[in-house]
Amino acid sequence: MTLKLYAHPFSSYCQKALTALYENGTPFDYRRLDEPGAMDELAARWPIRRFPVLVDEGRTIAEATVIIEHLGLHHPGPVQLLPDDPRAALFRDALDMTTQLDFLREQRVAGAPVFDALVRIVPAIALRQFGGRHERRCRRHRDLPFN
Repeated sequence: MTLKLYAHPFSSYCQKALTALYENGTPFDYRRLDEPGAMDELAARWPIRRFPVLVDEGRTIAEATVIIEHLGLHHPGPVQLLPDDPRAALFRDALDMTTQLDFLREQRVAGAPVFDALVRIVPAIALRQFGGRHERRCRRHRDLPFN
């Protein structure tokens, strides 16, 4: 069975999954969510309706980073998608989290205790762990003015 990716061409998260597929020349069917019926197919597989979603032999894999990990483990190609070093993998995950915090900040989603804690903790951990290379990005989240 062929892989099928449900994605929207303007979504940066979908671009992340598409890049992994294209880099290794992995064959897949691209179901663009702006095409008729594609969103209904996605909703039948993933009621949350967030994308991208990859379908592999009937299994539904959601979220771009998880899709990339799945491809690296189950459909490896010439380009290594996952770092061998666990510290590098932690850095990748921390960078993903700061990207998501950027999005949440733009959406002004605040007030929930878990969100407020993440806004303060994740950048501090990333800064301490990975140092100056990404210091500017991490410091951006240190004191966000949510009211």
